[in-house]
Amino acid sequence: MRAVFIASLGNPGSTYAHTLHSAGHTLLEAIVSYAGFPTLSVSKQLTGTKGRYTYSDAQSVAFWESPDYMNDGGPGLATAWRKWFSSQRAQDNETGLEPRLIVVHDELELPCGKYSVKTGAGASARGHNGLKSFLGMPNMKQLQFTRIGVGIGPRPLSREPDQVAKYVLKKMTGEQKHKIEGIAGEVWKEIEKIQRGEEGAKKGGVQSVKQQSKKERKERGSSHPPPTRETAPEDPARASSV
Repeated sequence: MRAVFIASLGNPGSTYAHTLHSAGHTLLEAIVSYAGFPTLSVSKQLTGTKGRYTYSDAQSVAFWESPDYMNDGGPGLATAWRKWFSSQRAQDNETGLEPRLIVVHDELELPCGKYSVKTGAGASARGHNGLKSFLGMPNMKQLQFTRIGVGIGPRPLSREPDQVAKYVLKKMTGEQKHKIEGIAGEVWKEIEKIQRGEEGAKKGGVQSVKQQSKKERKERGSSHPPPTRETAPEDPARASSV
């Protein structure tokens, strides 16, 4: 069975807890609860890193929640991944399946309650500054990893930066939170497929695909432009990448 390190991107603290932009954290916590793992807590298991963490050696699964603001999340995630990966490489792996990083993040272009699963190296951040921060770290652009996008749409009709930022930094409604937490079971099943080396079916109503080249995307004639991202009015340098 493949060992997996499941990390969520979002914003820290009670101010941003369960805002739409921190949907990755909300889903990660729901998966931990659904699958019966110990509660996330600050741990010394990953020396030199911050962030709440829980794991199961028996199931070869670790969960980690980024403690940083969205736009600054790359260095911390890269450090946590490298330390965990090194510990896994030191162990015997009879399956021959390389340990896998899975990043859970908000996705403005998907309806709330839907999700996407994409695996590939050289992936585009598609304007998401949390992913952009991570992919900008040394050697991360070449890393084969999986992205789970958590739908927080429909996006505002206006693409003005201040309007989009205002939307994504809102607290989730009870219905939105219920929808996001409600996909925990489905997403956990997809993670188990990744552990078994089985990937590529439809996920949550959205096709899971390998990262496509620019030529392939052009041939598909996508009518959806890349999502715009902008800074938050409250903390323009750090909190919002949408």
